Amino acid sequence: MELLTDICSKLDNKTSFADLQLKISARTEDETYYYYLAKGFYREQIVGLKIALKKGLPAGIDIEKFDFSKVFVPDGIKIESLGNESNALLNAMSTLYKVKKNARLKENLPPFLICNLNEKAIDYSSGKYSFKLFMDSKNLHAEMFINFDFEEQLIHLDEKDTSFRKNIINYLSES
Repeated sequence: MELLTDICSKLDNKTSFADLQLKISARTEDETYYYYLAKGFYREQIVGLKIALKKGLPAGIDIEKFDFSKVFVPDGIKIESLGNESNALLNAMSTLYKVKKNARLKENLPPFLICNLNEKAIDYSSGKYSFKLFMDSKNLHAEMFINFDFEEQLIHLDEKDTSFRKNIINYLSES
């Protein structure tokens, strides 16, 4: 049995943020993306997602040259469903975000525009890397952070702003 973490182990009762963490349990790849199977426990139930990170990402921010041309990356991250485990994660998020919804993760989410917040090129096997993920549709906008910690084999789903909670759940879930 794989060693999974409680997705709420990062929660800080002093703040209002519900930042979650998932353990990377497997990695695969194709010509464009590295795919990470990310899982955890919530109330003794296994929850998870498949998260893909685009290959070949350079540094997003070059402070020395004041070059920010590589900050925004179209199709930088994809999120794919693992079926019941992903639905359980989305429902855990709904509970933690205090958004009442019995949710099912959309089967065909489009790839996300990301903001590459890193000052060095991504090493997909070591280091820590941060990205801001944008969720946009006709009437909906939300943002959240996805942080990859390849040292600890964790992916963090961190809130940018609690006002985005309802939109995040609505964007990720089927109607």
